[in-house]
Amino acid sequence: MAQWIYVVFYENKDTAEFEVIKAFKSEQRAIDFVKLLMYAPFERHSLEKGFYTYRPIPMT
Repeated sequence: MAQWIYVVFYENKDTAEFEVIKAFKSEQRAIDFVKLLMYAPFERHSLEKGFYTYRPIPMT
């Protein structure tokens, strides 16, 4: 059985560049962290130019 981590990152829509923010063992924690970042983003990240999201990554 594969274990997963959930990586939260910011992606710029214009350039497709991304920045990894944090990884979690729990999907719910990743979801909650993305909600928090959408409400109060880092200064260096524009929500007009990009967005926060998460992706599951298998740990093999």
